[in-house]
Order: sequence, then structure tokens, then C-alpha cells
Amino acid sequence: MNKSSELRELLSAGETLVMPDAYDPISALIIERAGFKAVQCSGGSISIAVLLQAEADLSLEENLEATRRITCSVSVPVMADGEDGYGDPNTVADTVRKFIGAGVAGINIEDQILSRGRECSIVDADLMVEKIKSARRAAIAEENPDLIINARTDALRAYEHRTDGLR
Repeated sequence: MNKSSELRELLSAGETLVMPDAYDPISALIIERAGFKAVQCSGGSISIAVLLQAEADLSLEENLEATRRITCSVSVPVMADGEDGYGDPNTVADTVRKFIGAGVAGINIEDQILSRGRECSIVDADLMVEKIKSARRAAIAEENPDLIINARTDALRAYEHRTDGLR
């Protein structure tokens, strides 16, 4: 069973799956040895660990390398932070292929337009749907149809009144 199938099984088990945040191989090993069944990567945490800056944008290459080191250090499934997919739907497909190559079991793709430290804004819902479809097609093309794709929203942060983000 590959790591994506393993993560899918854990998510379907009917129990809450707690996935602590790892930002480097040591934190990932601590999470695994503490008995957690999966690891979550956070671009923000990796940015702090790699760039020593909380407000810096983490490049795709920096994110991939940090994530690859994490996946190589543990035997449990790892969920990557794919940020906004690093671009348009075609770029998202390439991003997903690269993260699969880095050994991830799943990937988060958010609707926020990357702008650390600046005002939060989100992409149009139709564009986000296209990004997710592109990510799924890429996973299937890479022969990993079980890849977990978590479409994450920052809609509640993007509006002055949080209720506006629910529409």
C-alpha cells in the first residue's frame, strides 16, 4: 500500500486523525515516535525554519526540498502544504507532480493569493475548482489516484466581516 492509500485509509477510519505540524526531519521524527499516524507540513513553519522569517514567501523549490527531507525521515504518511499551487491550473498540475515525486501522501491547496504579511485575498471560486480538477488529473496521470487533495479556504480571513466569507 502506498502512502496516499494509507492516509486515505486513516482518514476514512471514522476517528479523528491528528496530524501535528513538522517543519524539518527532526520534528517529523518526534511526531512519528510520539505515536502519531501522519505528519502535516506547514509552509509557514517551513518558511520560519528554512528562511528564518515568518513573513517570507517560500518558493516551490524550497518547499519541495524541505518536504522531501521530511518524507524521507519518517515512515508515516506526510501531507504537504502546496500553498496556492504556485500559480494557475497548469502550474498546479506541475506542482502536484513534483510533490508526489517528493514522496507526499497528500497536499493542501489553498484559495488564498500568496501574499504573506499583506492583506489576505482569495481567488475566484471557479478558478479554484479548476485548480483542484487539475491537481486530481495530475495525481491520476502520476498513477497515484489515492493522493489526498485538501482544498483549503481562507475565505473567513479574506473579508472584514467573517460572515461575508461564508457566501
